[in-house]
Amino acid sequence: MDEHNTAEVSRPSPGFRFLSSETLPLTRELAESICNMPGSPTERERNPNRVHFLRKKVKEGLTIPFHWAVVTLDGVDYRVNGQTSSYALCTSNGSFPQNGVVHLDRYAADDVNGVVMLFRQFDPRQSARQPLDISGAYQNIHPDLTTVPKPVGKMAAESVTWYRRNVKGLDEPGGDDRYNLFNEVGLHPFVLWLSELFPVPKIPVEFRSHPIVAAMFATHGADAVEATEFWKDVVKGGKEYEDQHPSTVLFDWLKRVHDGEYSVKQKQLYQGCVYAWNAFRDGKTTLRDIRSDIKRGLTTVQ
Repeated sequence: MDEHNTAEVSRPSPGFRFLSSETLPLTRELAESICNMPGSPTERERNPNRVHFLRKKVKEGLTIPFHWAVVTLDGVDYRVNGQTSSYALCTSNGSFPQNGVVHLDRYAADDVNGVVMLFRQFDPRQSARQPLDISGAYQNIHPDLTTVPKPVGKMAAESVTWYRRNVKGLDEPGGDDRYNLFNEVGLHPFVLWLSELFPVPKIPVEFRSHPIVAAMFATHGADAVEATEFWKDVVKGGKEYEDQHPSTVLFDWLKRVHDGEYSVKQKQLYQGCVYAWNAFRDGKTTLRDIRSDIKRGLTTVQ
């Protein structure tokens, strides 16, 4: 028998080892003990935006059990996870979360490299919730939207938000709160329509822009049947054998914009799409170019 097949594989030591874990009531005393504990050499600089974010979550009652961790190195205890949350709690004028708890883990490290390796295990980038994950969570609680590709659903919600903010002048929420739009059942027909227009998981790059999809949303609201005809032609490159058809001219313009041939601002993108759509609605079969000037404001969708 080959001795190499029987030899044990030598694995490098991670440089740290787990000692204990306990769940404790969240008290000011516990938070202060973690907040005042010396941070490990690996600790990030405290980010005011993260502090504000956590205070907001506490105020809105959205906190879940905190995960704090302490590492012992050369006989000294260091905070290795919990800097921002403990600081946010200790410096907040508001009350602590009702019935809050903390998962407190303790580790020991062989050296500072072991502390670094331990630090890397908390909130790794590969495990972080991404906007697509949040959008998909809101989308999937509605059975009629489960077949919609997640990137398409996400683009739909974000583009409707863009439309309401930039065209209608409404004060719409941003960030992950945008995806609450999936709870508006009246928007579902547009989301489903968009997924029929783009059945592939990812929208083609020429159309992957909020103002463009916002224009689709506006035209779909004006006339869903004609919007289907118009945008299907645009997506496939325009009306076959009709180089000056509004759909053909629009596709060519959008491709040139994407390729960097034109410098166009977001509202101008929307304006250009609406200009071509209105020409189509007027029954025009020829269009010389796309007009996207917004000095007089955005054009009304016909």
